[in-house]
Amino acid sequence: MITMDDEENLALVIPEIPKEPLFSLPNHLRCASHTLNLVATTDAAKALKNSLFSKLNHAVMGKCSALWNAAGKPKSSEIVNSVIGQQLRYPCVTRWNSMYDSVLQIHQLGKKLNSLMQEVKLSVFKENELEFIEEYILVMKPIAVALDKLQEEETCYYGCLIPTLLVTKEALLTCEANNMQLRYCLPLLKAVLSGYEARFKKFLDLDPSVMDAILASVSHPYFKLRWVSLAKGGKCDSTEEVKSQLKIYLQASVRKITSLDVEMEEKCSDSGEDDFFKSLEGSSLTLHNKEDLETLNYFQDPSKNVSSLLKYPYVLRVFKQYNTPLPS
Repeated sequence: MITMDDEENLALVIPEIPKEPLFSLPNHLRCASHTLNLVATTDAAKALKNSLFSKLNHAVMGKCSALWNAAGKPKSSEIVNSVIGQQLRYPCVTRWNSMYDSVLQIHQLGKKLNSLMQEVKLSVFKENELEFIEEYILVMKPIAVALDKLQEEETCYYGCLIPTLLVTKEALLTCEANNMQLRYCLPLLKAVLSGYEARFKKFLDLDPSVMDAILASVSHPYFKLRWVSLAKGGKCDSTEEVKSQLKIYLQASVRKITSLDVEMEEKCSDSGEDDFFKSLEGSSLTLHNKEDLETLNYFQDPSKNVSSLLKYPYVLRVFKQYNTPLPS
């Protein structure tokens, strides 16, 4: 049985809870692929407020769905294979780009499409519906390509994100500039572009809050500073200023990492070492000069392969730190 004295002694043994947590979680990184899916679904759905677009979209997607359902039945599937010589892809609910790929395949059937519709006893596509499909593919292609890039398993580092987003925005803006080609899907383009810019605003504006993503791109040999011209409207003066600033940021990151090594070496070195003969070691570059020289050589190196980082051990450490963050 525990007495009052025992409780007092136990209370003395229990340590005080620290004010600051001993462990902290890494920064929360939203899945860019999931966000792109939201652009292609939730944001794109706002185009349905336009009655003309909504009516035509409903008719086209209805016929596409009917064809996909028919291709999923044994007898109809045999007819599909005999007419077009291949199987039809099916959209997956959890992957929007599978919808794009499926619609693209239907578009690529060309003249075989309506022959197939007749064989499986479905209503054929009208001329304006075929034009709608062509415009749909033109508008949604940048999002679909970006999703494929960001879902690669072996070559997609965190540094791929900002360049991919900037190239995608440029493609959408080019499509908007050529909107005279769009008779039916202009509302879709506006809805997608508006949602895209809103959801990725910090990355597109190179906001300081996404500095980890910026340094990941700068330390990636394939991208380095090639993507900066697409940011901030691509103004020459602004672009050169941004490039100079990003070079400084990379140098600072290299120094921050290597300074930890210096501190560790100083702690581990023999404090009783005689410095009288220090000059016998000869003159050499200071640590900061080595770092800056390596960073300069890195930017001038034309190689785009990740393996080229083996020549730049300091930059390689920055690359590892920012290009391999833990997924949320």
